[in-house]
Amino acid sequence: MNPASPSPAAAALPAPLRPFTQFHRQALRHGAALRRLVAYLDESGFDRQAQVLSHVVLTFFDVQAPLYLSDEEQELFPALADSRSGSDPAALRAMVTGAAADHQALASLWKRLRTRLETMEAGHSAELPVQDVESFVRLWSEHVGREQGELLAMAPRLVTTPRMERMARSMRERWQ
Repeated sequence: MNPASPSPAAAALPAPLRPFTQFHRQALRHGAALRRLVAYLDESGFDRQAQVLSHVVLTFFDVQAPLYLSDEEQELFPALADSRSGSDPAALRAMVTGAAADHQALASLWKRLRTRLETMEAGHSAELPVQDVESFVRLWSEHVGREQGELLAMAPRLVTTPRMERMARSMRERWQ
């Protein structure tokens, strides 16, 4: 998935589902920024630019990402799980359970990076282990691919329009 542009399928999603695609795009961009930070630190060392980039990455994955993941868990996943129109409810439940498990794994990987980024944000040098960064970014990429290609692709068929409208209203209220 190219983080800079939505796929044609994503553009065709009903409006209540588009924020998830927008969030996924942002997550991929911020993952790429995290990789750039590792490369920058390797080439130039820690400086003000590294501090600013660490703040950008930290803010997204520490503040925005948990809110969107919560929206998925509180709105999208239950709407899919409650749908009765799927041809294979067990497979759908497995996909939803897998996506929720990804959220837990991402949180665990994030904990390992967060403290180091906080140190950099505070103006001090810290090492970002390449393996931890790569594991985190790779899982985000895989997770986004699965959600876009499976869950969000199926949602227009499985989730009723009134349920999608309630979902959108609820998310807007939480974000205000």
